[in-house]
Amino acid sequence: MARVTQALILAGGLGTRLRAVFEDMPKPMAPVLGRPVLEHQVLALRDAGVRDVVLCVGHLGEMIEHHFGDGGRLGVRVRYARERELLGSGGAIANARGELAQGPFFALNGDTLIPDVDYAAFAAGHARHRQADGATVGSLLVVRPADAGEYGVVDIAEDAGIVAFREKAPVDPAKVLISGGIYLLEQAVFDYIPAGRKVSIEFEVFPSVIEHGGHLWAYEHTGFFGDIGTPDGYERVCRHLEAAQAEKDGS
Repeated sequence: MARVTQALILAGGLGTRLRAVFEDMPKPMAPVLGRPVLEHQVLALRDAGVRDVVLCVGHLGEMIEHHFGDGGRLGVRVRYARERELLGSGGAIANARGELAQGPFFALNGDTLIPDVDYAAFAAGHARHRQADGATVGSLLVVRPADAGEYGVVDIAEDAGIVAFREKAPVDPAKVLISGGIYLLEQAVFDYIPAGRKVSIEFEVFPSVIEHGGHLWAYEHTGFFGDIGTPDGYERVCRHLEAAQAEKDGS
């Protein structure tokens, strides 16, 4: 199967919960191991064969554009989809449509960092579902969080099909699966995004896909999941990657 060679990253949010730590920069520019979180994401995508990256920017987006430029120094081509007002995750994806070529694309939340995603396996699983099922609209990377109470829940059938999104976790946190904020989407997803208003991809667009007969699939990631949306989450990401780097240096 052909590799997925394009991606967009949602990097336009206000990051209000992280302002206690970084009030003068966009949340995805928070540094980890000397690089912005956003750069870690771009490099991981590049190493997975992605060559075209669209950065969806808004609040303090000029800092992101200054840092990444055209992407040449990182070995990718970077373009920008600028938001004049906050559009939500679904609206930001729709706003970037004109910067994407035809075919499937990865979409990432700019405030999550999952350093060891196997993008090739993710894409291969998605392709198998798409080939067997003509109603496939997308696949979501899902994880089991350390603290499920902070996240919405993804309900998954035995065949890995996603059947529902819920805002409250069940009593048993060990059984909770949540979205890891990395999606692999077909162009058909744009048919489900309403125009002209702020819209959430997970709590409006994806439920609409399911309601209208489209199919979404889950790919479970069992490694580290980092959310830099809060100061505590940011510190956890830093500690994890620093420990991983120290282990690598010592091996």
